[in-house]
Amino acid sequence: MRLPFRRLVLGFTVGALCLTAQIDRNSYREAYRAWREADPKLEADAISVGAALSSRTSKDADLAASYYAAHADALRKLAADRTSDFEWLRDNALRTLPDLAPVADEIRFATNEITALTAGASTLSSDKDPAIQRLVQAFQREQAALEDLKTSISERQDAENQAIKIVTAAEQSRATAASHLLSLSASLTQAAELMNHESDAWAAYYSKLATSAVEQKAAEKAAADKAAAEKAAAPAPANPPPDKLDPALPRPSITPLPLSRYVGSWSYQSGDMFHGPEPESVEVTVHEENGHAKGTLSGRFKASDGTSAEKVVKIEFSGDFRNTRNQSFTLQTADGAMGKIELAPGGPLNVLEVIFEIEGPNGIPQAGVTLVKQ
Repeated sequence: MRLPFRRLVLGFTVGALCLTAQIDRNSYREAYRAWREADPKLEADAISVGAALSSRTSKDADLAASYYAAHADALRKLAADRTSDFEWLRDNALRTLPDLAPVADEIRFATNEITALTAGASTLSSDKDPAIQRLVQAFQREQAALEDLKTSISERQDAENQAIKIVTAAEQSRATAASHLLSLSASLTQAAELMNHESDAWAAYYSKLATSAVEQKAAEKAAADKAAAEKAAAPAPANPPPDKLDPALPRPSITPLPLSRYVGSWSYQSGDMFHGPEPESVEVTVHEENGHAKGTLSGRFKASDGTSAEKVVKIEFSGDFRNTRNQSFTLQTADGAMGKIELAPGGPLNVLEVIFEIEGPNGIPQAGVTLVKQ
């Protein structure tokens, strides 16, 4: 009896939690998927798009708020269910068995009766009268019945003692389960409040992302206008003959930004932004020679199905630098798969976003990661 009751309490608690979680989880899972899949290139376009990014960040902010509201609501419902379970356990305490009759008094009474019957039967046993002998036999049957009664009383006492132990253990389990349910309800309520704070943080992030994109585009335009004005105002220098060029002077950049924003060694720092598969580590090296780029990427990415498996990516890429902010090149993996890779300088001078796509059934449809210059 003891083990089934504990299983009943535990099964009731865990079963109710799992069932409710399964019902409520679908709503916020769909909201999360809609949010994260709505605009996977939002951060990648944050610098190049400028003011046009505002409508996209507003949409993503609304989707994020919908997800967090659905998730917080699911947590609050779980907390309410756990409180209801706690109240049920609290109101259904097991009561101890009543003391029906004092066992010692009953056994003492039966023993006294047996002694009296034994004495009476012994006194009358020598009398040969048939009626007396039948009376003696009746005494003996009553004596046997009393002996059976004493045995039954002792067995009942043992059963009651065992029942008391089971009820006590069951009550301890009930009280422990009720306490855990109350703690779980409080934790779920706190988690719902934290979801609200996290939702506010995402809203602030999208607002700053849109603002930064506008400011960056304005700064770039101002710098370009200033450079154009200075160039127009400056007298044209006399071009020296080719054999008189100073080799120590820096060559003009092919790209609108300095080549240093693309070339060099770059790596992923834990906690940096990414989209697509989550990276474990990413290392990128880019070289430039006579306007031609050549580079490598080596990285490990977590499996998208949530397993412990990792996907290792090793690629080489090359192509000519062009007069565009973002540079795009052809890539090839170690096993011969083809694809393309894009290098997008970030706002800070030491940040580079790398977006790549590998063709084929075993490739990565699209992945992007923010890297820091080493």
